Amino acid sequence: MKNRLQEMRWEKNWSQAQLALRSNVPRSTIGYIENNQFENPRVYTAIKLAHALGVSVEDIFIL
Repeated sequence: MKNRLQEMRWEKNWSQAQLALRSNVPRSTIGYIENNQFENPRVYTAIKLAHALGVSVEDIFIL
């Protein structure tokens, strides 16, 4: 599953660490998702990232 997480984070001018703090998701997990090493994150993780970015889960993850 492809994602736009890095692009959306850059639009906010946030580092991975800043997104990690705002979403309460480990920075390492964000890195894995952005590098497509963690293709299917848990639903709760996806929801937390979307909430922190102010978007829907569908906006981040592309099927």
